[in-house]
Amino acid sequence: ADGITSWTVRILPAPNDGTKSDSPVMSFSGKGTPPAELVWDGKKTDKSQASDGPYLGELTVVYDKGDQPKASTSPFIIKNRRPEVTVSADNLFFSPDGDNKQDSIAIAQNTTDEENWTGTISDDKDRIIKSVTWPGKAAGEFVWDGTDNDGNKVPDGDYRYFLATTDIAGNQASAAVTPIKLQTVKPELSLSVGGSAFSPKAGSCLLYTSPSPRDPSL
Repeated sequence: ADGITSWTVRILPAPNDGTKSDSPVMSFSGKGTPPAELVWDGKKTDKSQASDGPYLGELTVVYDKGDQPKASTSPFIIKNRRPEVTVSADNLFFSPDGDNKQDSIAIAQNTTDEENWTGTISDDKDRIIKSVTWPGKAAGEFVWDGTDNDGNKVPDGDYRYFLATTDIAGNQASAAVTPIKLQTVKPELSLSVGGSAFSPKAGSCLLYTSPSPRDPSL
């Protein structure tokens, strides 16, 4: 625009509790009309990384008649710290059959404070059957009772628990517990003898077993 002698763009910490900082972390300046676009790489004047938090840009233009109008951006956020998450389970086998023995699986989880965390249970075909979302930090423990989002019991099989987030800066983090083995089939054992009588002097007795393929601890 005609009559502009110089311009300055300052990067300032966004106001906190109504208090505006006048100490810029970075400044750009030049003669004449300001450029249509400026790129800030998040570094301060001394080339160190600016701290995480909200900032705004402030443009000041000086006209040859002495006017110095200002304009500011809306606040934007720097977030260098990436989300962090851990999940674990003491036992990956459970049997939600109502016998009060390992009827659910408890998954311990520890996360940083983000916009939200989403946990999902998916089957061996990667179909999501249950999901839950927590704002801020995920709950310290997620307990699954073997039901889907509608409260229906899911079939026996292998499942996967996945906890993930994408923060406001686009950083992602996730962790999984797999395979979770859900089995409600009751153990079926049989034992038979290979004859009604035998003589130890002449031979031995054969015993035949037939267990079902189920974790004996369930």
